[in-house]
Amino acid sequence: MTENRNKLEQKDSYRPQPDSFFPANAEEQKQLDAWFDSLKDNGSVTPFENDAEKAALKQRVIEGVFDRIGDREQKNSAAPIRTLNWNWLKVAASVAIVSTLGLIGYNYWNKPKPVEYVAVSANNGRVMQVMLPDSTTIWLQAGSTLKYPKQFSDTTREVYLDEGLAYFKVTHNKEKPFIVHTPQLDTRVLGTSFVIKSYKQLDDVQVDLLTGRVRVSHNKETLGELTPNKRLTFHRASAKVDIEELNTAESARFVRGDIVLQRAGFEELFTTLQNIYGVKFKYDADRLKDCKFNLRFKTSLKVEQVLEIVNGIHPIKFNRNGKEITIETKGCNK
Repeated sequence: MTENRNKLEQKDSYRPQPDSFFPANAEEQKQLDAWFDSLKDNGSVTPFENDAEKAALKQRVIEGVFDRIGDREQKNSAAPIRTLNWNWLKVAASVAIVSTLGLIGYNYWNKPKPVEYVAVSANNGRVMQVMLPDSTTIWLQAGSTLKYPKQFSDTTREVYLDEGLAYFKVTHNKEKPFIVHTPQLDTRVLGTSFVIKSYKQLDDVQVDLLTGRVRVSHNKETLGELTPNKRLTFHRASAKVDIEELNTAESARFVRGDIVLQRAGFEELFTTLQNIYGVKFKYDADRLKDCKFNLRFKTSLKVEQVLEIVNGIHPIKFNRNGKEITIETKGCNK
């Protein structure tokens, strides 16, 4: 037992101590450092992300070398030898570095690769059509912004509608669900067509289903599953949800230059006109907050012509000064 303990203590004497590094002098230390640094020039794969990682690997390699040298010298001598045998050092180090690099290399190459995204925005006055890697087609209304990966993962197809109005025609793939993320809602489908409206300046987020079936959730809580001709409205302030039936096909007509607003308010109307015509509106939001109406118009009309149509529904006066339009009204009948 005592003999075995002595061997272990003798072997451990080869490890560098806090105040005594293994190389016997500065020249040996310099040779050891130079040898390690030369590895990158010998075709070795050294996936160092930074100097700290390289230093940690170096220490692990040297400690592995000490173990092997200690084993070898114990067979030949009872006393530790403090000089470097470079031939044996290279042999021992090659074994140590292969095992160490193997572990670090495995972790490096199996790290999740960062996802590369493409961000697109539809300029004012135009609808943008986007084709995704899986052949899904998306139409963005003017003023809308979308982000999607250059390549989908092996399990899902996820895109991000940061803001705006978008019509999705999703390629069916039961193995890879399609998920649309907005700041408040997640809409999950397999293959279907639907419209999402999510503007920062609007109080509500809407999902209109044309075909297929979708599941809508908020903070991982399911809000509802929609069937065709159903609209889900999520009220941001209260987090309450309404599901109603209407002709959802009308919501997608914007891709052909036809704007159809169903049960909309002035805030939604002005947001739509601002994105199409590049104008800003000045109005009393409190007076108009209870107004709801249906409206249809073509984007080929001038903004003044659209406002005349609105005036036929709810009496308003408007004055345009450059890019700003001031609205005056007594309000709406509730």
